[in-house]
Amino acid sequence: MAGVKKITCIDILIVLFVLFAIIGLFYLGLNGNLGIGEYLKVKSPNGEYIYALNENREISIAGKLGDTIIHIENGKAKILFSPCPHKTCMARPEIYKTGEWIVCLPNEVFLQIESNGTSAEIVY
Repeated sequence: MAGVKKITCIDILIVLFVLFAIIGLFYLGLNGNLGIGEYLKVKSPNGEYIYALNENREISIAGKLGDTIIHIENGKAKILFSPCPHKTCMARPEIYKTGEWIVCLPNEVFLQIESNGTSAEIVY
């Protein structure tokens, strides 16, 4: 037959490359995985904040009664200090899994571990 070209190794490699690229982009689109991983979302009367869990730090969040001190270390978060009267939020264990949370109702500070699938920016 005239005009029929044989398939070469280069043709196969190009098709495989395009196929893997499409599958990879589809996978990222479904999972929303943009490299953020799990993060800490903090809500307070003054706003909502997002913090990466892969950076150890202490942050101060203004609440209704005063500042709440949050400690992030080794991918875990907990409340170190709160001006609330009973301090039950401080007694809560560290949170580190998606969906876990700690709340200080009197000071109106809410911490929750969330994961990919958001367009939120990381606060530094």
